[in-house]
Amino acid sequence: VPLNAEISGRYDAAASGVDGLSASFVLPALGEVHASGSARLGPAPSFRIKAGGHLGIEPLYSLYSQSGAPPESRMRLDGDIVAEFDVNKDQGGMSIDGRVIVDGASAESPATKTAVQGMKAELPVHLRLAPRPSAGGAKNSAVPSSAENSGAAGAVNANEPADRGSLQIKEIRTPSVTLQPPALVILGRTNAYRVEPFAIEVFGSRIEM
Repeated sequence: VPLNAEISGRYDAAASGVDGLSASFVLPALGEVHASGSARLGPAPSFRIKAGGHLGIEPLYSLYSQSGAPPESRMRLDGDIVAEFDVNKDQGGMSIDGRVIVDGASAESPATKTAVQGMKAELPVHLRLAPRPSAGGAKNSAVPSSAENSGAAGAVNANEPADRGSLQIKEIRTPSVTLQPPALVILGRTNAYRVEPFAIEVFGSRIEM
């Protein structure tokens, strides 16, 4: 796969870090990925990075799953994925905040004769990852246990305001049934997701979830 890459930055030997970091990777058949920020390399590495990309679903999937499959049996995919993230790491762990957007996606499997049409999604991402234990198995003192502090990295805070996302699918089609699912509201919090209640009609019956 052809790749065009541009990487720049300024190394500060005194601070043992890289400032003004900028990277861009463009794959003509696939899409583009970019990142910018700064990093400190020392004994306790840290960084602050803004990263994102715009990728085609079909070429991305084909890179690793359909290279040897005959054309008549390949999954047919359309649509794009757009993502933007703030990625930060320090002694307290790593955080990833941003959104993933899927636009105009569809999937069709000739083998199973199933299809998903008109999918749109906007998913919030809020992850907190605690640092690994230090060498020798001792717990890193920078990370309190959940019993000591419910706000520790990795803990779920039920009182945190939810970030609203959504999932819409126009139609799901199988050999035996065709469905028009309702739009779903997805609430995202740190390390947690919740789908708001919804109802779906199947064979003349209404199922509430």
